[in-house]
Amino acid sequence: MGGYMSGRSGWRRKVEAQHSVDIRWMKRQGWLYEGCRGSLSWNSRGEETGSINYRVNNDKLNLTYRHRENGGEWLPVDVQISLEYTPCNYGGVVA
Repeated sequence: MGGYMSGRSGWRRKVEAQHSVDIRWMKRQGWLYEGCRGSLSWNSRGEETGSINYRVNNDKLNLTYRHRENGGEWLPVDVQISLEYTPCNYGGVVA
């Protein structure tokens, strides 16, 4: 007999295996000011496994990248995320 999930089709990646963008880390790096742009990339064992371009414009973070499903054609993705700032209890602002 086979092992775990043996014989089942439709295998899917788990959330833990997906790439993520940490907005708090980007803020600490000083990358969330108006007009800032750049790219982020992920590596595994010395090989790039993904990349994404970003641009900050009018309190919005624009992310552009390419995506493909199950080895299909690459499709462009453009996501716009609104940035909101929250006042802290003891002064200052958190992005």
